[in-house]
Amino acid sequence: MYQRILTDPLQFPPGMPPEAMSVMTGLLQRDPSKRLGANGGEEIKRHSFFSHHIRWDRYALGFKFVVCVLIEGLLQPARQEDPTTI
Repeated sequence: MYQRILTDPLQFPPGMPPEAMSVMTGLLQRDPSKRLGANGGEEIKRHSFFSHHIRWDRYALGFKFVVCVLIEGLLQPARQEDPTTI
């Protein structure tokens, strides 16, 4: 398992937006010196995934909170309707 984490390519669910795949790839970069955010949080904030959709000056809770909420939303599986319920 450890070797697979180190070597296997990242796989994303079908339909994941390209900007989301890009930010996840950057955050999960195996080489810490090349990882998105290695040069500070501003680097992450400037990524198109965040910069096109978030007005950072509006969030009093801060950058870490917003990132956690967005990433958590990306990782949740799509809800399936139960065909047996009405």
